[in-house]
Amino acid sequence: MHSTLTVKNLEKTPQIEDYFDQHADKLSLHLERFNQDLIEIHGMIERNVHRDEFFVIITVKLLSVKLRSQESSRDVLKALNSGFESLIRQAEKLKARILRKNNRRK
Repeated sequence: MHSTLTVKNLEKTPQIEDYFDQHADKLSLHLERFNQDLIEIHGMIERNVHRDEFFVIITVKLLSVKLRSQESSRDVLKALNSGFESLIRQAEKLKARILRKNNRRK
């Protein structure tokens, strides 16, 4: 699994990086069905100075599928948490879809 974090109009602190990495590791557990070397997680945090709000976009690239989440909040960690929760739900739906497809083939 490869993960990258990009920030805009914000200082990249170790706390934000650690929080992102912890959630990325948690997400990779839900993607255990896929080859871990082929999973790419990219996060982008942008601070809107005028509205004092943070926008978080997290993209997960798998072999043939992309999962994407976009969240906003006044707290950067809360926005990251919401984004990863959304991706975990999407990953679970993807796993269920794959299992259904495999069961139909039998």
